[in-house]
Amino acid sequence: LSFVKIMTIKLNETKLTDMLHRLDALFPSTVALQQRYGVYQYNRESQVVMKSFSILYMILIWMFNLLPLVSMVAGYVSDGTWHKQLPYFMWYWYDWHRPGYFAVTFLHQNWGGFVSAVFYLSTDLMFCAIVLLLCLQFDIVAYRLSHALPDDHQELVGCVRIHQAVIELCNELEHMFSPSLLVNFLSSSVIICLVGFQATAGITPADLFKFVLFLVSSLVQVFLLCYYGNKLIVASSQIPYSAFEGNWIGASVSYQRSLLFVMLRSTTVQKLTALKFSIVSLASYSKILSTSFSYFTLLKAMYEPNEKKMK
Repeated sequence: LSFVKIMTIKLNETKLTDMLHRLDALFPSTVALQQRYGVYQYNRESQVVMKSFSILYMILIWMFNLLPLVSMVAGYVSDGTWHKQLPYFMWYWYDWHRPGYFAVTFLHQNWGGFVSAVFYLSTDLMFCAIVLLLCLQFDIVAYRLSHALPDDHQELVGCVRIHQAVIELCNELEHMFSPSLLVNFLSSSVIICLVGFQATAGITPADLFKFVLFLVSSLVQVFLLCYYGNKLIVASSQIPYSAFEGNWIGASVSYQRSLLFVMLRSTTVQKLTALKFSIVSLASYSKILSTSFSYFTLLKAMYEPNEKKMK
């Protein structure tokens, strides 16, 4: 999954760079404008989300990476022997138990796990940051429409241009991230199910803590994607209401007609999808949890009879 995510960034590197430049051009350039449009609240939200999610994933990956080392040290202290363990179950063409090979393999898996987590973090947080910037632009358009003076055609044209530019950016983001979102949603249902099943399969307390943390991280990761997808829907849907709340009463007929066209155009909300199979929203998150629980229940129902026969 990390490979799919980072390939999404690599294959669309030029488009993403261009998108960020265009968002930078739309960003409020003065402190006064940033205060007026509430940029500080957006920045604070992004800082909290990025730091919290990064800390959670770093704790998770180093739990998986270093727990075998802690277990080996504890075993050596108790009985004086090294029970060699690797962080992840993988097939190797050589015998990694041999002296020297184990240390290299252990370090290689630690480095690979860390890089995989960084790929995972960077793509998800970039996606969330871009969506947040798009939501900011929708809020700016809504603010300007609701505070525009009657017959201010220049302000209305400026709002329309920003709105059209943001819609184009939303479509480009949808085109770039839609395949990886589909893979993410499909794999997350299976991952959440399997990790939840593993956590209830009678494992050691250390492994239980590790898998519970993995489960929480997976739930948070999918929630973030769905939350920001839902945030984009809400932000884009407020445009016609903000236009209606503006100072159009007493304006000229031509201005009112132009404003009506803006309202009609903005009734189509902007949304991100997983290759059109599912809309990225909180409703999708609920469906993912429901699907995961269904898989989990089926797996438990198949596992428990076999466990009783073995006893």
